[in-house]
Formats: sequence, C-alpha cells, structure tokens
Amino acid sequence: MLNLMRKKTLKIHSFFGRIKKMKEKKIFQNCIGLLADIYAKEDNIEGKNTANFLLGADCSSINFTENHNSKSYSKIFNSYSSKEEHPLVQEVRKISHLLPWYQSDCEGRLDEELKKQMIMTELVGPNSIIYSSQYELGIYFQFPNVSYYSRRHPAEETFFTLSGKSFWKIEEKKEVESFVGDYIHHPSMASHSNRTSDEHLIACWRWSGDISLEGYKNFK
Repeated sequence: MLNLMRKKTLKIHSFFGRIKKMKEKKIFQNCIGLLADIYAKEDNIEGKNTANFLLGADCSSINFTENHNSKSYSKIFNSYSSKEEHPLVQEVRKISHLLPWYQSDCEGRLDEELKKQMIMTELVGPNSIIYSSQYELGIYFQFPNVSYYSRRHPAEETFFTLSGKSFWKIEEKKEVESFVGDYIHHPSMASHSNRTSDEHLIACWRWSGDISLEGYKNFK
C-alpha cells in the first residue's frame, strides 16, 4: 500500500513537472516571437533576415537547467524596472532564473571593474539556447552610472532599448540619448561607446555577419 502511494505521488510530481516545463517553453517562445517582431520592424535588411530566422526557430527541444549564476543574476535583472518597459522585459522576468546569464570580459576588452557592471544572456548563437552560426541575439543589462568605453568588432550590431535609458556615440557623431523603443545600429567595424546616467539599461542585441569570437579578439 505504501509503495503504491509513493508511485502515485511520483506520477503526480512528474505530471506537474511536465506542465511547468511546457509553460516555461511557451514563455521562451513568446520571448523569441517578441524579438522577431522587434527586428522585423528595424529599418535594416539584416534585422529583417534575423526576424525571419527567429520565426522559423524550433523551441520544442529546449531544456532549461538552473544554476547558481542564473539565480543570482536573475535577482539583479528582476530588481530593476522603469515606468515604461517593452513587453519582452516582463516575459524574460518570468524565466530569468532559467536563462544562462553571465558577465563577459568581451575577449579581454574589459577590465574586471567594468565587467562587474554588466550582465547578459545569449538566447541565439553558436553556443546558445537556440543554435545559429549566422546570428547572435540576447538580453543585455547595464547598471546606472556606467561608461562602456569605445570598441569595435566585425559583426554588424543593433541594440533595441527595452527599459531605462542610455547614451550612445558612434564614430565622431554627436552622442544620442536612447529611450524605450529606440534602435541603435552599429555597422561592421564602427567605433561605438555607451553610458548610463541615473537609470539602468535593459536592451536586446543582435549580431550578424562575422560573429566569431576570433573576429572579436582581432580588433581590441
């Protein structure tokens, strides 16, 4: 009798576990759909190509695994908000504890102090949740009052502001303030920098073209 009860309990737990995973996958699919919508509206052919890739992406075999970094960085991400936010932020918050957040030194470009001021998670890419050798996409968070100095890379890049605000400078052009709903495009090898003031920045980014790490390392 006791063994039978245990088996029934295990079946119940297994059933609700499957339901939970289905909900998590659905939320992730919503995130991918929102990203597709964002880049479909970008005034750039590579943005539209990226959107088409996302619309055709298969999310059915995704398995999330929690780890220590996911939980600690998730708490940071979820603790910042602004009055105006893109719906993608709300969806990401629902599964932020499952996403592979990390702090990157950008292949040796960043010092340790600046590295601590930013977290990010890749959703699409060569080593990401959804595999792609052509595109890299993810969610980026930058603390308030942080200056990210000038850099350049072979990949073409577009940021889209989801929450907060920031200031961006490309080459010798005048610095531009970016708010929720704004696109910030960086052509391949264009020098660019950004900073935050009293507000944080949450953005999504996409890379296309040469997205290899070797390409990144060659242009420090």
